[in-house]
Amino acid sequence: LFTDADDLWGDGTVADRQTAAVDAAYGARKTFDFYHDQFGRNGIANDGNGGYSRVHYGNEYVNAFWDDDCFCMTYGDGVDNVNPLTALDVAAHEMTHGVTSTTADLYYYDGESGGLNEGTSDIMAAAVEFFANNPQDVPDYEVGELIDINGDGTPLRYMDQPSKDGISQDYWSSRTEGLDPHFSSGVANHYFYLLAEGSGSKTINGASYNSPTYDSLPVPGLGLHNAFNVWYRALTLYMTSTTDYAGARVATLQAAADLFGRSSEAYETVGNAWAAVNVGGRFVNHITLSPLTAQESAVGQPATLRIEAATSQSGGLTYAASGLPGGLTIDATTGLVSGSPTEPGAFTPTVTLRTSGGSSTTATFPWTVIPSGGDFFVNPGNVNIPDAGDPAESPLVVTGHDGNAPGDLQVTVDIVHTWRGDLVIDLVGSDGTVRRLKNSNSDSGDDVHATYTVDASAIPSNGTWKLRVQDVYSFDTGYIDSWKLTF
Repeated sequence: LFTDADDLWGDGTVADRQTAAVDAAYGARKTFDFYHDQFGRNGIANDGNGGYSRVHYGNEYVNAFWDDDCFCMTYGDGVDNVNPLTALDVAAHEMTHGVTSTTADLYYYDGESGGLNEGTSDIMAAAVEFFANNPQDVPDYEVGELIDINGDGTPLRYMDQPSKDGISQDYWSSRTEGLDPHFSSGVANHYFYLLAEGSGSKTINGASYNSPTYDSLPVPGLGLHNAFNVWYRALTLYMTSTTDYAGARVATLQAAADLFGRSSEAYETVGNAWAAVNVGGRFVNHITLSPLTAQESAVGQPATLRIEAATSQSGGLTYAASGLPGGLTIDATTGLVSGSPTEPGAFTPTVTLRTSGGSSTTATFPWTVIPSGGDFFVNPGNVNIPDAGDPAESPLVVTGHDGNAPGDLQVTVDIVHTWRGDLVIDLVGSDGTVRRLKNSNSDSGDDVHATYTVDASAIPSNGTWKLRVQDVYSFDTGYIDSWKLTF
């Protein structure tokens, strides 16, 4: 504990050990005041209790951290013990981990929920800097710009263009969940900057920013105050421990609907800021449509595609489609395309979505149908495999083969997955008989590309067969790319 006879604390230099304590106390006060004044939150846990701070931790400790167990902040003194990590945005960042743990409790050791956890701390740290408006620490959209952990005077992270640190992502991709949360947080940071300030070149408090967008379209921004209100409401009411970036988009849109109304421009701006970091689609004529990717199906095999779309207007959407492969139709109410293609070929369907008020948007995408039947039957349609969830199933309809299947039925499986040891693979026969193809194991390799020989001589050939795949461990994900039965 620090005490002082004359109530003059520190002298602003590292040599006076009280200086770090003063900075820590200031960071705690400003962080607490921000949450109280902006959101009515009474303390980190919203229980009226404070936390304490400890400084000069360890020896040359280049870190600072919040600990839920002691409900306290800890600061090291940095390289050579001459650069304590007591900057305001560091304090606010770390204490925000405490806010997150007592609200959404975003699971940290996962690329997407962990990235959202880290991103939340960066977001609120920037908000606290602007709230404090201290000329000795000019508010900005950089993270850790005063602590010089890199040793070259550069910040730890950049919110306007996260990739400037050489590792973080500007936009969501399939790689996001595999990154350390400090770098997958780039998607959240970039989204928040765009929501607060908008895209393009600008100068804020003397600092230059030039924020790009994934689709090269502009985002206007809502202003910092509106942006952090949306994020805080989403965090505390709608996010959960396993929320990913797609879920964060849903959470912030709901928060925006609460704050501004679903039919407001602000609501659509929240969605468009996510589209600018490659999470979901933009609103066009008040309709947001998730990107439609190329589809592949086989003649005679069940095929489905759900058009993922929403509108900011009341009354919902109606769906129509032209140019679909023969045998496929679209449900006008749900947007579900389903059926079994009747002929092979390359098709280019166009989907039209319309609001009750008459606004509409269209999208065109390729759909390839390949032959299936004779000695082999194939289903090339992708089916997502839930992470540590229920099994995924892909059906295959076999016709024209009287009697039972052969004793050496060939099952060819192509699965894309980042940890194939997580997967249990079964063949489900036309009569419900289950044949195990693969057990889970410790194999950390990617993907499954294999042909299994199965004694199916007791199973009727004709009927619907299924490939059943279950991911029995957390973290890694993938999908059934295609599978084939050869008789």
